[in-house]
Amino acid sequence: MTYNGLFSAAFCLIAQAGDEEAAYFLSGAEYTRFAWGPGGTREGGHAEGGGRTSALLPSIPHLWRCGLDAVCVFGRDATYFFQWNKYLVYSPEDDETAAPGRVSDITPFTRIDAAITCTSGATSRKLAYFFSGDRVYAFDPARPGEGEDASIAEALPWLPRYFRRGIDCAVTTADGATAYLFRGRYFIQLSSRSLTDQEDIAGVGDVLPLNPTTWPGLHHVDPARRWSTGDEGAQVAPAPTPASEQTAVVRGGLG
Repeated sequence: MTYNGLFSAAFCLIAQAGDEEAAYFLSGAEYTRFAWGPGGTREGGHAEGGGRTSALLPSIPHLWRCGLDAVCVFGRDATYFFQWNKYLVYSPEDDETAAPGRVSDITPFTRIDAAITCTSGATSRKLAYFFSGDRVYAFDPARPGEGEDASIAEALPWLPRYFRRGIDCAVTTADGATAYLFRGRYFIQLSSRSLTDQEDIAGVGDVLPLNPTTWPGLHHVDPARRWSTGDEGAQVAPAPTPASEQTAVVRGGLG
């Protein structure tokens, strides 16, 4: 997948009990911290600066602190880091990092573009969706390598066509209620339930251009880049179709 997004990875966590819920957006060796607004929403949130990724992630090996492709947080149980064709599992409780493994050992893919957590509607287990190109894999940390693989179009047919071609970056709020998918210079907000409950189409928002107006503060991630106004879609990529205009939805799903 050709990466042309503003972020290489993003994840959300509460570092310690009582801390403010925040998301961390990574771009190369830099990160920006974004404090969610009331109720864990984008609206009312604010960026609180950032710094070097090496300072944010001191517990993982030095070579992994720059150029991460994706990060997947399973609460305090484990955090998965993806870089090229390898993955790393960090245990926050023990402050220990396992030896790196190959992405192909736990997924059908050789590289992960984006990762997002959700709860299985069928079993209430915590799952992750790993995106690679135009495909997605439902990953269960209790049973790695045994999940389902499908095209994004098959698994999430209600997504606007623009996002079915691939996801650059994804993040879920710490409470797991809301998810954001990024591709190029656009993003979409959706209810996390809609990832596994195919009847929850109402939880999918419209495609929005990513800029300081739609998401204040994130321009700190890479101020040198030209931000989207929503008018240059034809030059950047095929113009996204708002979810509200999608028709003939076919039910699908993983997990």
